[in-house]
Amino acid sequence: MIHVAYAVHDASGGYSKFAGVSIASLLHETKENVTIHLLGDKTLSRENRERFRELVAAAGQTICFYDMEERQAKELAEIHRQLPGLMTSRFSPASVYRLLAAAVLPPEVHRLIYLDSDTVLHLDIAELWAEPLRGSVLGAVPEVALTYGMPAPQPLVEAGLVDRARYFNSGVLLIDLDRLREIPELAVAGIEVLRAHPDCFCYDQDILNVVFADSYQPLDVRYDAFVVAERRLGHPLSACLYHYAGRALDFFLPGDPFNQLFLRYYLRSPWWEGAAFERLFAGLARVYDGWRAHSRQIFSETAGRQRIFFGPEARRDELLKLLEPAGGALFQAAMDAQGQLFVSRILDMVKKRRGALFIFCLPAAAYEALRPYLERAGLAENHDFIDAGQFLPRGAGGWELSSGEFFAAL
Repeated sequence: MIHVAYAVHDASGGYSKFAGVSIASLLHETKENVTIHLLGDKTLSRENRERFRELVAAAGQTICFYDMEERQAKELAEIHRQLPGLMTSRFSPASVYRLLAAAVLPPEVHRLIYLDSDTVLHLDIAELWAEPLRGSVLGAVPEVALTYGMPAPQPLVEAGLVDRARYFNSGVLLIDLDRLREIPELAVAGIEVLRAHPDCFCYDQDILNVVFADSYQPLDVRYDAFVVAERRLGHPLSACLYHYAGRALDFFLPGDPFNQLFLRYYLRSPWWEGAAFERLFAGLARVYDGWRAHSRQIFSETAGRQRIFFGPEARRDELLKLLEPAGGALFQAAMDAQGQLFVSRILDMVKKRRGALFIFCLPAAAYEALRPYLERAGLAENHDFIDAGQFLPRGAGGWELSSGEFFAAL
């Protein structure tokens, strides 16, 4: 029997479908007997619980549900007390449930595979199950490997507490549960370090790295293949366990094999039905109509005001042509060739030209970094300043409808 765990917190009711897609792929690809251990809480609706049962039963396999809020109430209360940012983090509150799996799973479960919900299998999970741990408590893939040498900055690494080459991703774990049960203070030990480094934001992952970075068994990258990196390098679809972290779903890439793989299993899951198809097009219509109304309102409210454009000097002619401003518009360089913002210069111009409409033609990250400065200067977004990305075509740096977020809202 192969044991696989997922952790699900679903306050919106729309997240369960991701775990459902992953489980559908696992059941299709795997020939051995499998038990799914779903570590959830009271946010898991009766409807979604029944969908999970239907999906697993159709494959002749087994699923067990665990209410972590009930079974581990004391431990979770202490974690939330010491890590108050957990509930507002960009990661799910269920991320810490994997730290408590050894305490709730039956003692006869000796080995466990943990999978994040945003994974899709294109291999038999028995291959990962058979990997040797060589005495380690867990096996995982180093982030430097799955990103092909381009890992995101990690506070534990920058602080010198974890070697960059050893920092691992916790989205796919092979766990010796018997060994893990010997460390009941796992969460407490990790939290102590995180409290000393409040800039850490990958709570469960950082806790596991604090404890195991020096001792875990590295696994081959094919067991935690980041779709963003695989797509960036042009790798074809192969026998991998794919991880769709970092907004990897992009249904606006025609013919993309990674999107097609995800959709293949979504369409095989109980979450795909007629109502979902209707919501898809209703949602597109709402987005489009809302965007048009927003644009009309901005142009109506700013009619007759001088318009001052800010953007990279190298794109002056291109941007002015795309936006076709009325005569008398000014263009000011807002960043250097290295992408450094001229914040002081921008604020000086804002102060001198009160009453003008300031239009920023900047990369999304640069605009987000600048916006607080403009608001502190007393300017209101969409009245005194606007992000030109909403009017530019996608290929010229315009807003992109995030298909991952759109899918999550279905």
